[in-house]
Amino acid sequence: MTVELKQNSFIPQNAEEQMRDLLVSWGVLDSSQVRVVLKEQMRTGLLFADTAFALHLIDGQTLLSALGCIYDMDVVDLENALFDASCASYLPRAFACTNVALVMDLRTEHSRRIAKIAISDPGDINVRDRIFHALGPDFQVELVIALRHQILSFYSSQEETALKENETEIRQQTYELLQEAITCRASDIHFEPEDSLVRLRLRIDGELSTFKTLHNAEWQYICGYLKVLANLNITEHRKPQSGHARIRANGRWVDLRLSTHPSLFGEALVIRVLDAEAGLIPLTELGFSSDVLHALDKIVSTPHGIFLVAGPTGSGKTTTLYALLHALNPHERNIMTLEDPVEYQVSGARQLDLREEGLLSFADGIRSVLRQDPDVILVGEIRDEQTAFMALRAALTGRLVLATVHAHDVFSTFDRLQDLGLPPREILPHLVGVMSQRLVRKNPLYRKTNTSAFNRCAIAEILYFDQETRAALLTEEDHRAWRAAAHQHGFIPFMKYAQEAVAEGVTTHAEILRVFGSNEEKRHAAVFL
Repeated sequence: MTVELKQNSFIPQNAEEQMRDLLVSWGVLDSSQVRVVLKEQMRTGLLFADTAFALHLIDGQTLLSALGCIYDMDVVDLENALFDASCASYLPRAFACTNVALVMDLRTEHSRRIAKIAISDPGDINVRDRIFHALGPDFQVELVIALRHQILSFYSSQEETALKENETEIRQQTYELLQEAITCRASDIHFEPEDSLVRLRLRIDGELSTFKTLHNAEWQYICGYLKVLANLNITEHRKPQSGHARIRANGRWVDLRLSTHPSLFGEALVIRVLDAEAGLIPLTELGFSSDVLHALDKIVSTPHGIFLVAGPTGSGKTTTLYALLHALNPHERNIMTLEDPVEYQVSGARQLDLREEGLLSFADGIRSVLRQDPDVILVGEIRDEQTAFMALRAALTGRLVLATVHAHDVFSTFDRLQDLGLPPREILPHLVGVMSQRLVRKNPLYRKTNTSAFNRCAIAEILYFDQETRAALLTEEDHRAWRAAAHQHGFIPFMKYAQEAVAEGVTTHAEILRVFGSNEEKRHAAVFL
């Protein structure tokens, strides 16, 4: 049996334009309000009428009446209508929320099963097709129009009711999952929906591995509870969301940064685990070579300038900066940090979380803390032109600025600064050093014979700018020639330190290749001969 519409399937051309004209002709909107709606519509991507409703320029009854006129369909006010809520289960909840559809009634007429379904966007042919396909060929579909927020509010209340009824069980199961992942030292927890299951993976020491498998139905409740925990919209499944929560695990508070994203088989979720109460790791225990430690000692004793730590996400940049703060004396210096989020607590430092302080950017944060007479400023990340210029300004006014930046190595950091609007030759006089690092897993045999509790160590290259090195680099016309000049003044690259770590049994050649890749090894031809 084929699926067919009982209701008129007429779809008008230029429905959005007709809606604007209709609302104006009714005297509901004037030309200035239309311009406001159009501008907001470009930002939100919602339909014109939905946008006008969200701006409180039209009420729900007007919106329904206009939709009924434009599409020649029946309309329904879900707040006042009587319908069988149990019928909603004929469409999967995630599917129904994504397509904003609600099965209101099921009945049989002349041996035909008819599903009455409320939708919010009758002009979207794709939504209709997906609904027909989801119900299957045994149903005839009767479409009516309802307000988008009323449909989503129905599912929100249903989900909240389900969570309340099973709250104790869901909360316990979710907490046990999180507790076990944190005990395993996971830095990230991945929930990845597949066809009929959800794969749970953990990132431990930089490597992802499968941890558990959940059933899809089970995951819906866990996902809903996690979203409630992070103050996210539990009915929003089509757009990415992010939020944070805090739980007690292993006797201390742990911050969780949640990020959701739509996927083919449902909503995926990733949790970043931030142990805010974990002890800071001293510089001497991070695995740096004696040369790097000697350069870092000079940097922390510098009264002003900029020190940059480069590397990809998860390379330990922030841990290094915190270790540097730990080496500074907070009783003699006013130390302030700007972070998004605060990852560790530093005794004696004043730490600001951008979101909690209501600051829009790191640049705004630097501008704010400069009024607090800081001696040292830690900037979580230089990611835009404004932040780069504010960091430079702070250094020019006699502050020591410690910051991270995303770049491959020491010398590509200068390319990154140029992309951010800071010509390398202009910022060079104010740089005290640039370091780039990676984290490598230790050789299991080395871990057994070494007392360190950490399973990874840092391999870094650092360029410390003493007067001689800075003068040598400034003689070059192009900063792309700085690598060769630095080598002449004792600069030691990544792979030289990597070679030493392998020779000492700290890590393995295979691990170096995994982290750095073969291209890095080829670029340093003297390695692993």
